[in-house]
Amino acid sequence: MVRLSLPGSFDVLALLPLSFFLESDSGRRWIFESLHDFLHGVISLESLTGSLNRGLAAAAGRRLTSHDGESEGSMRRIPLSRRSHITGFRPVDGEAVEHESALERDFVLLTNFLDAGAVIASQPITIEFQDGARLRRYTPDFRVIWSDGRSELVEVKYRVDLRAQWARLRPGFVAARAMARKNGGRFRIATERGIRGPLLDNARRLLPLRKAPLDPATSERALGAARTLCEPTFGRIVDAMSCDRAMALGVVWRLIARGVLKVDLTAPIHPNSPVRLT
Repeated sequence: MVRLSLPGSFDVLALLPLSFFLESDSGRRWIFESLHDFLHGVISLESLTGSLNRGLAAAAGRRLTSHDGESEGSMRRIPLSRRSHITGFRPVDGEAVEHESALERDFVLLTNFLDAGAVIASQPITIEFQDGARLRRYTPDFRVIWSDGRSELVEVKYRVDLRAQWARLRPGFVAARAMARKNGGRFRIATERGIRGPLLDNARRLLPLRKAPLDPATSERALGAARTLCEPTFGRIVDAMSCDRAMALGVVWRLIARGVLKVDLTAPIHPNSPVRLT
């Protein structure tokens, strides 16, 4: 971990190479997925010595919330739980999508991996509904509009929380399902069972490689090997490329990340993984 000292009462904790935290003297913490997003996409250095909440809100266009759950200005209250509770901004096509937990962060990453054209909005709408004699409100975690036009309202919950709070949560879910259907979409609940696994592991590895540069000559060697081998696998393509092995591995990974070479992404990728051309 690297601590970057800045003027004022805030420090930046850099957790190399994947994420950056902003932490105040009182222990409040915000997470950013990269130094570029921290400096350019979400926060300006001026806000570190000025009005932090105003600077963050202006740059991100969203309410901010601290880990300790204190509400400040327009910030959103987040209760602490037994599981990891991380407030952050996941960059999606140059925009920051707010998430409140590690599971929500993983959901955003996986959605972006499955459909680069999907539009993801955090806490998009608050639904009022009647629960017996009480008027209640429910806010889904995300709205996802997929590139094929499908629209979803999504609640992200750990299974243990879902079971423990089901009686209280169910009426809001019923109201969200009715609203989604009325507007031609659907409502669903996403838990760690559907989010985490080999597909998410592959997404974490491949998503950063989608825009990584490719050497044309080495790429053609990989594609040529995939065409000529009777039963191409990851390892056999690398062995057939007749070039530096590290370069060959890097190119094959990047071609898989771009979808030029296809593998079963729901299983771990290893040297014996079958590979096919798009």
